[in-house]
Amino acid sequence: MLETHRPFADLTRRPGTRAAALLCAALAVGPVAATLHAQDSGGEGGGSQELSYVDVIDVKVVNIKVYVTDKDGNPVTGLTRDDFVIEEDGREVKLTNFYEFREGTREGDLPPRPEAPKIESHPELRAEPELEVASEDQLHLIVYVDHHNIRPNNRNRVFRFVRQFLREHVDRQDRVMLVSYNRSIKIEREFTSDPQVVSRALFDLEKHTGGRLTVDSDRRDIINDIEDEIDISLLVSRAKMFAQEQHNDMQFTLDALKEMVSNLAGLPGRKALLYVSDGLPMRPGEEMFEAVSERVNRGGDAGASYYSNLRMEAFSYDLSPRFRDLANTANASDVSFYTIDAAGLLGRSIRGADMRGGPLSSNMESIWNNNVQGSLMFLADETGGQFAVNTNNFEGAFERFAKDFEHYYSLGFSPSHAGNGRLYRIEVKLKDKQRGWSLRHRQNYRDKSVELEMQEGVKASLQFGAQSNDLGIRLVEKSRMRRSDGTFMVHVDVLIPLGEVTLLPLQDVHEARLRVWVQARDADGGFSDPVVSPLRIEVAKDEVEQARQGVWAYELPLVMGTGDQWISVGVRDDLGGERSFLTRVLRGEA
Repeated sequence: MLETHRPFADLTRRPGTRAAALLCAALAVGPVAATLHAQDSGGEGGGSQELSYVDVIDVKVVNIKVYVTDKDGNPVTGLTRDDFVIEEDGREVKLTNFYEFREGTREGDLPPRPEAPKIESHPELRAEPELEVASEDQLHLIVYVDHHNIRPNNRNRVFRFVRQFLREHVDRQDRVMLVSYNRSIKIEREFTSDPQVVSRALFDLEKHTGGRLTVDSDRRDIINDIEDEIDISLLVSRAKMFAQEQHNDMQFTLDALKEMVSNLAGLPGRKALLYVSDGLPMRPGEEMFEAVSERVNRGGDAGASYYSNLRMEAFSYDLSPRFRDLANTANASDVSFYTIDAAGLLGRSIRGADMRGGPLSSNMESIWNNNVQGSLMFLADETGGQFAVNTNNFEGAFERFAKDFEHYYSLGFSPSHAGNGRLYRIEVKLKDKQRGWSLRHRQNYRDKSVELEMQEGVKASLQFGAQSNDLGIRLVEKSRMRRSDGTFMVHVDVLIPLGEVTLLPLQDVHEARLRVWVQARDADGGFSDPVVSPLRIEVAKDEVEQARQGVWAYELPLVMGTGDQWISVGVRDDLGGERSFLTRVLRGEA
């Protein structure tokens, strides 16, 4: 007989947040086609032996996407691993993985892709529909429209090129999402394999106003009053107030972008964020301090010397550390920024027909443009993406972006450390430096723990429907029963093919060690806390071959209320390193 334990783990609401009203328990139940023994982590009433994971295998491979172009901007093809050198914090590391991705297929020096797990031996697994799972080459493209930092005319002009790009360069093997921001993030369209769904949705976004018009109006008012205002201290106060307001708005803008790229961390495959705005000021209000400073330095004002270095005030509002933090977060999530300055070549002149006052120097306009465009260039450069600034040739810019999505090299190495949480600088070089080629890649990565990577994968599966399934698991709802309090007891089996897990030979048994992560989401978008339970499976030595033909059913008893709920399950083979992430909707009953 199989001894079972029911250590309930609370997945209910966290204080101050919405979360799925769901209770979860991890319960190992009887095997198929073998007599097995399982132990899970002890809970109340559990007599199982506590697991030790000192021998857990964590062979980490860091994969870096590298883009090599010639002097004309065309992709360079046919390189091999011997053409590259990769360094971590200045120390050369050995390449363990390498391949070239060219027009939808892998080429060159790489091992064959592993076959999908063969799970036909169990009728319940055969009954499940075939899942669409993401590969590491699949593109996840997020079109991010920043309404708050754009002018409507500029935005709508760029949308024409975005639609053309989606039509000509994104196919049904890719997934596209549409996101907008106007002081808060809104998912306009969930990830879809039909890019025209996103293309059509852009027409609806053309009706929105643009927050940059308000900023333009405030700036214009101050500039118009510069020559008329006698009190310089009042002008300085207005410039400071303008800078502070922009600084506060930028904090929200950067927080939203950071939240977006953080949520993408667990997605498999390639991730690109196409960011459309009129630029983001690295130092809000810098151009206004320059305008007031120029007025002071033209002479004739009492106390002018006190304000002669007014431009230094802009450094009080410097957001460079926040942009650095955003780039590091994107790199940790393996997200590349592709940034579009929708203002174009002449769309951002600070001068206007209704401007009064004294002359404005070209220096002021240069400061303003460099300030809002430098941030877009920085995000793209740091994350291995591209930018389009100071151009009206948006079609050419999207052509350049498309070349990245169609061709790159993947370089992988195994670091000597694992899961320490540190940020590491990386540099990829070409051994032949005489050809004039350019090379791009993300500038750093964070060494995440297995636990954090699994949590991110479970949440990405739950939030975006991204499923990967190296172990060939399935989720099957086995039973449902209404309880006296109106909730339901639902039993879901996690079916794990034992032929796909590593069975370690010990003295009298073969042993598998796995961990199971579970998280829930309700219809309102609230998430529960993730719960992890270790699982040890022992197979008698003379029954191993029989066991490999069956599956292990890991039961999740769930208590849920009415309304649809979603559960996401992540399973990791701690001896072999393979992992799976699946999500299933549990239909509520009124």
